[in-house]
Amino acid sequence: MRPITSTSGTDRDQNKSQDQLSMTSREITQITGEEHQHILRECDVLNDNYERLALLKIEQ
Repeated sequence: MRPITSTSGTDRDQNKSQDQLSMTSREITQITGEEHQHILRECDVLNDNYERLALLKIEQ
């Protein structure tokens, strides 16, 4: 299970932002009905893309 975190606002470098939203990969599976392994694969794909764009990765 991975925590999935997204921050909004101007200070994305702080780990504990007041407007930080998070949910686990298991919670995403419950919402979407997808298999957990598929959600984890998509997280890996997102992280690869974020790295190429010099964006913050999903927390692992």
